[in-house]
Formats: sequence, C-alpha cells, structure tokens
Amino acid sequence: AAAIIDDGVVFASEEGKVLALDFNGELLWTRQIEGKVYTGPVVADGMLVLGAVDADTLITAFDYEGTVIWEFTPEK
Repeated sequence: AAAIIDDGVVFASEEGKVLALDFNGELLWTRQIEGKVYTGPVVADGMLVLGAVDADTLITAFDYEGTVIWEFTPEK
C-alpha cells in the first residue's frame, strides 16, 4: 500500500526500493534500503517509517524529501 504525503505518494517494493511520486505521477525521489520489504511505508509524526526483514537495519525513517532521519539496528 502507498503512503500519502504532502506532495504525493510513496511506495516500497519487496526488493527495498522506496519510490515517491507527485500527484501527477512524476518522480520526486527514490531510495534503496537493505533487505526485503513486505508492507508499505507508514506515515507517523511527519515521517515515513519502513520495516525490513533479512537486513541488519530493521526500521528506517525518512522525511518527506527522502532523507534518512533515523534507523534501528538491533544488537546481535
């Protein structure tokens, strides 16, 4: 499922590609995260939050411009 942000929508692929499009379908930005993504991004507190499996970093939070705000990597 897509997440709605101020300027458009954000999708994530199973391969970890994060893609933001404006409401006219024009590309705003793309990012790549490690691991597999089986759910869409979630909008929370002005951020896009994504969880991944089979990765060292399990949670990544982006701002609406695609900049990583924080990441969670559990101890091994």
